[in-house]
Amino acid sequence: MTKTISVIIPAYNEESNISILYEHLKKALDAIPHYQFELIFIDDGSTDQTLRDLQTLASHDKRVQIIQFSRNFGSHAAIAAGLTYCRGNAAVIMAADLQDPPELILELISKYKNENYKIVWAVRKQRRGESWYTLFLSRFYYFLMNLLTSVKQPPAGADVVLADRTVIDAFKKDPRASLSVFMSLSNLEKIQGFIEYNKKERRRGKSGWNLRKRLNLFFNSLFCFSKIPILSLQGKSKTTPYIIRMNTLAQNQKMNQENQLIFNPTLN
Repeated sequence: MTKTISVIIPAYNEESNISILYEHLKKALDAIPHYQFELIFIDDGSTDQTLRDLQTLASHDKRVQIIQFSRNFGSHAAIAAGLTYCRGNAAVIMAADLQDPPELILELISKYKNENYKIVWAVRKQRRGESWYTLFLSRFYYFLMNLLTSVKQPPAGADVVLADRTVIDAFKKDPRASLSVFMSLSNLEKIQGFIEYNKKERRRGKSGWNLRKRLNLFFNSLFCFSKIPILSLQGKSKTTPYIIRMNTLAQNQKMNQENQLIFNPTLN
């Protein structure tokens, strides 16, 4: 039986990258035999033409599916939504900015298939075009997370990962999942595989990964996974529902009230 791989891509104001990314993805995926793919794009409340471009792709390629957020909730909530609704035997998470080459998918699948890992990370060997400030904050974040939490991650960080269905199902039960996706995934599997790659320079568009979002991720990761009991997670957690809309058939469907879904991330 042919296995399905879900490719999950959060996108926020990426109108300059979507079409080019799709062409790179199509070329990379068409070269991978014995698998079928679904492409799940999460429009994270974009204010440009990202959603329109995604709908155009979906009208021509039945593999393309769209989840639309009512506003910008951040990439981790977007990835969590993609993992919640994906149907693949495994899923690959990557960004929409073309800094992570789609050709990595083949390497991840090969490692996953041949060495039976449940999680395979693409670890950044080099980060081209990044400022010293960005590199310092990234290194410092991973240093503190490895020091203060029980979850170990590569010192240089990783933004691209393949997760098996068993890990995805466990992830969906983790109340911390939408707050710190990669920490949650790392925490779910003891033995993990790694490949290395050079992260490319962003050539189009502007990153939405600002200082506020970095600080939110830092504190969410620390509070959720710290070895020190900073927060009490006992009792009922509060949730804030928000509406997303999902194009499930990925053909000439209009996104309307009838296919709206509710997704409830645990915020605190």
